[in-house]
Amino acid sequence: MTQNPRRSQNIIIGPKSVGGSAPCLVVAEIGSNHNRDLATAKRLIDVCQQAGVDAVKFQFYTPDKIIPRSLLAKAYSWEAYSEKYALDVFEHHIATPAEWFPELAQYAIVRDLIPFAAVHDQAWAVFATKLGFPVLKLASMEITNVELIRVLARMGKPLIISTGMGHLSDIDRAVRIAREAGNNDLILFHCIANYPAQMHEFNLRQIETMLDCFDTLVGLSDHSRGFLTAVLAVALGACIVEKHVTLNRHQAGPDHHFALEPGELAELVQNIRATEAALGIGTLAALRADEEKRSLYLRSVVAARSLPAGHILKTTDLTTKRPGSGIPPRFREVIAGRELRHEIAPDEPVHWSDLK
Repeated sequence: MTQNPRRSQNIIIGPKSVGGSAPCLVVAEIGSNHNRDLATAKRLIDVCQQAGVDAVKFQFYTPDKIIPRSLLAKAYSWEAYSEKYALDVFEHHIATPAEWFPELAQYAIVRDLIPFAAVHDQAWAVFATKLGFPVLKLASMEITNVELIRVLARMGKPLIISTGMGHLSDIDRAVRIAREAGNNDLILFHCIANYPAQMHEFNLRQIETMLDCFDTLVGLSDHSRGFLTAVLAVALGACIVEKHVTLNRHQAGPDHHFALEPGELAELVQNIRATEAALGIGTLAALRADEEKRSLYLRSVVAARSLPAGHILKTTDLTTKRPGSGIPPRFREVIAGRELRHEIAPDEPVHWSDLK
């Protein structure tokens, strides 16, 4: 693959290079779709490997550090759960147990998948780093958490900053704080924090704007149904795309209903790779497929009638027809006035060797 000028910077994440000439990195978000079942979490990782994605993402947080006890579950429209309070839902159904992470990280790594960590406080950042997670992500809901941004930027890892719910000033501040903390391995994620996000909400051209404004790599965290937006984002310069994965979209849970099922995840990867192949390198030159057709479909100068040896050519003696293996049409006027070395039959191509 040849350099993409829209993402010329390179960042190393685990064994992969991101940006520049590298293929788009496809990340499958497992999140809470394991339904607090370790076997399901592992099965999701297997699905990701089979689909051909590059990385799997986990969420690192302690529910009572982000959710107040008084917040009711209905604030999130979680009718599927019997718990009254949101904190109980997080603790019983959604949050990934800390003791799972070492096993899940290793389970992913041996399957050639890069483990990604979205962390919500310093303790989790340290924990993920000690486990060998090669990249950290600031979730959209932390875009104004300047203290956490500074902490993550100082961990010595590439940092993804998701921009959902962020104003321009929030994004600018986050990038500035991360760079002031010494981290230049930054990737901004365009993100719509609606679940599911609707097509008219995406404003995907924001990817191009972010590339121009912030001088960072840019990716997409996609919460839409299907994968069209993710594929379009790659065409606009996204170097990473992230999609939720589920075994069954009809399960109860906050992220199942807009996630991709296994077959769809494989289609996402296939469509992204096809898009990259189709995008090419942007040079204004005939491609190999066109070159192979030139001699068959382009025109050459041919005799308009039977022409005897010694004949002095006039433009009326000549016309142009396929194939394109003879003298190109632009030389028709040039060869008028030249003498033929031998007889030429009607429709026979005229070659330079035929002329005196």
